[in-house]
Amino acid sequence: MILELTLRQTLAAQQVINRFHYNSGGTPASVSLSFALVYAFGAIPDGEPPALLEDTVLEAIRQAQGTALTHTEIEAKALYDVEDFYTRPFSPALAGLRSGETTMSPANALGFRSSRVRQDIRRGFKRFAGITEEMVEGGGDLSSGGEGAATLVATRMAEVLEYDDEGNTITFTPVILKFQEYTTPSGRTAYKKYATLAAQEAQMAAGILWEFYDNQRTQVSRQIGRGS
Repeated sequence: MILELTLRQTLAAQQVINRFHYNSGGTPASVSLSFALVYAFGAIPDGEPPALLEDTVLEAIRQAQGTALTHTEIEAKALYDVEDFYTRPFSPALAGLRSGETTMSPANALGFRSSRVRQDIRRGFKRFAGITEEMVEGGGDLSSGGEGAATLVATRMAEVLEYDDEGNTITFTPVILKFQEYTTPSGRTAYKKYATLAAQEAQMAAGILWEFYDNQRTQVSRQIGRGS
């Protein structure tokens, strides 16, 4: 089953959204695939007192973000099963973990691109806002601290995630999806998932790696006053 995971964040009143896609393996025994993915991603409290899981994708992302940025919600859903979805609001909101440094504009971000394993499917791209001033040198190049944080994020995003469901291991392999192009009634080009799981699996790239850009990236849509 193909799942989509959405991570929602806020910085300086600007909404920051990142989406990830995973292909699951194994049959769940007592939980939904969507819950298992949110847990494996690192967003379910574990232990007493509750603490988010270490050595996870979410922890790596938070390690690359200043405390001014907050994570507000995470949601996972199976793209071809309307009953399999799981949403977890973070209350209180989760802050980034880089403390003591000034967080830059929401438009400034760490940038990543995936490897390309099929000629007919483009690379995937990610932008994570909330970087701090000490992560960037003059001219916009990443400092050693910025590169270290970006390396950890890239490594974790490429990992196959696992969830132990009563001794039954469920896996989640990161993938890049090619969506179906169509024309809206207004004449604009848009994209949507394919009609069936089999058709979408035929338009899916697995076995990807991630690399980071060695300088900060800028997103106009996240400039203060432009984003939602």
